[in-house]
Amino acid sequence: MKLWTASLNQMAFLVLLILIGYLLVRLGTVEANTGKILSKLETHLFMPAMVMDAFIKRLTVQTVKTSWQFMLAGAVVITVSVFLSVPLGRIFSKDVYERKIYTYGFAFANFGFMGNAVVSSLFPEHFMQYLLFTLPFQVPLYVWAVPHLLIPGASEGVRDIRIVGTKGEIIGNFKKQKFVVQTINPDVPGMFTSEEFDANETDDIDGMTGGHGGGDLRLAADFIDYLLTGRKSIACTEVSVSAIGHKIVFAAERSRKTGKVIKLRTQ
Repeated sequence: MKLWTASLNQMAFLVLLILIGYLLVRLGTVEANTGKILSKLETHLFMPAMVMDAFIKRLTVQTVKTSWQFMLAGAVVITVSVFLSVPLGRIFSKDVYERKIYTYGFAFANFGFMGNAVVSSLFPEHFMQYLLFTLPFQVPLYVWAVPHLLIPGASEGVRDIRIVGTKGEIIGNFKKQKFVVQTINPDVPGMFTSEEFDANETDDIDGMTGGHGGGDLRLAADFIDYLLTGRKSIACTEVSVSAIGHKIVFAAERSRKTGKVIKLRTQ
């Protein structure tokens, strides 16, 4: 019961922070791109600082002597997990792309950012032991999982978008924060006109920056608005509907690789 109450308190605190951020943006107290800045600070400053603080204060020769079993246990767990994740991935999917996602999930899940936050909040006295336990996870994660399962053959992680409509298309790169609007125009050379929008130069006046092109902040805003008013936005879908979207993406990838039409059952 005590553990359940502690977990519930942390969840309530997280929802409260989301609500405060949403209200501050709506009231104009902070800029709309503040979420992007805070996300970068969390990833590149706060989380590494928290880990470094734990190591600096608690990682001593005595700690290693008395807690070496945690590192040994972590090495055993990740070794077994990696070896089991490969056949399990093959069992759950025959598609190569899906199989890699399953393999990564079975082997590593989200022990890093989510694990650090949960353990440091609920069990702060054991946070150092948790870091030692997950220390052996880092080697296979960055030597094998990230380059071979997540971004094989890619020099850098990118996310592009291309929307084709009846009057033209929109092409964008979220990492560079640049978007091009091409409008069909038979009267000019090339049959279209182009206009480029650079969100870095416009200071995000159109809300194009932030996690997933600003989508993360707006999903959180929709969620809070639904809790407060009961109104559902177009982004508020049932789990069954969201699952169909995932099936479409996986089917599209199989179609791309096989050159075949993939039939889906939505029921």
